[in-house]
Amino acid sequence: MKQEFYDAVANNPIIAAVKDEEGLVKCLKSSDISVVFVLYGGLISDKEDVMAALKAGDIAITSTNEKVWKM
Repeated sequence: MKQEFYDAVANNPIIAAVKDEEGLVKCLKSSDISVVFVLYGGLISDKEDVMAALKAGDIAITSTNEKVWKM
């Protein structure tokens, strides 16, 4: 997965950043956005957020919640 992440960043020089859930939902629905930095409310912390991100095709998810690391 590490190389896949690096490739995604290299191939997408414009990276979206979101500051609220509305922005995140828009990014997850867009086929033009491959890399998103979430800049609000802590990081992804529950299974629903993780599953939505993975379903949208995400390859890397960051969280301070150790339970999320094992999903």
